Amino acid sequence: MKPTCVRITLLLFLSGFLTGTHLHAQANPIYQIEANIVYHFTKYINWPDQDQPGDFVIGVIGNSPAYDEMMKLMDTRMAYGKRITIKKFPANSAGFTCQILFITEEARACLKRVAGETAALPVLIVSEGAGQARKGASIDLALSDEHLKLEINKTNIERHKLEIASELLELGTIVN
Repeated sequence: MKPTCVRITLLLFLSGFLTGTHLHAQANPIYQIEANIVYHFTKYINWPDQDQPGDFVIGVIGNSPAYDEMMKLMDTRMAYGKRITIKKFPANSAGFTCQILFITEEARACLKRVAGETAALPVLIVSEGAGQARKGASIDLALSDEHLKLEINKTNIERHKLEIASELLELGTIVN
């Protein structure tokens, strides 16, 4: 498949999750969707050190079924030709050696501190829950009217020396 076709396919896949996914009480797919969206961020964000050797690490702070879904989904996935590994971090960790840091809704009290500690690092901070992109996250996954929405803080992304594709910006709500 041509790179343009792959990009369009991924864009349609991601936009389908963001705009057309209803959450049903009997089978709540929210955590599978969150895991898929986090994986697809690897396609729309550029890290300055993406050519360095080693695994592509997605860190998780807090407890959420999204962690288990990420473990299942990322088991055979790659990002930038690297194996993706999922690593749990305690909220009071002294360092975060990862490219994406997912902060669960339960752990969001540590967001401001974590954002400050990682400000000079190329780490994409993704948080569960509305309003977190205004409090230090780069992107938050917010549930609104039974739909999962992205709130994107472009300033926070750039502060972390990351580049975001315009296609991803178009899928979310830009906040400051």
